[in-house]
Amino acid sequence: MKSKIMYMEPKGNVAGVEARIARITVDSYSQVITYRGKLYQPHKDRDAHANYYEVGNGTWYWISHCQKDGMDSLEPRHVIIDDDVQQEYWEKIRRSPESIGTTRYQSPGKVRH
Repeated sequence: MKSKIMYMEPKGNVAGVEARIARITVDSYSQVITYRGKLYQPHKDRDAHANYYEVGNGTWYWISHCQKDGMDSLEPRHVIIDDDVQQEYWEKIRRSPESIGTTRYQSPGKVRH
């Protein structure tokens, strides 16, 4: 199992679940992701713009590598950064050590309307 910092975005209206930057583990053989005791199975759903679903409840997610410029989401949205990854995220991925302690940011989104 390999540990990585990734972007996780629930697709659709999921109450209480926000997009986040989180440390996940990936099984290198099956590509199943584990985050906080939940399993995410790889599967494509082009209509939902999703590449994983949560095993058990079937919620679709877009899970991807974090972008250096913070443009992780497809549409504009707030993104929470888990406490255990903040320092590494701001120093190594975003290269903005002055932002350590910032717990959320606004992703402008990749799609411009």
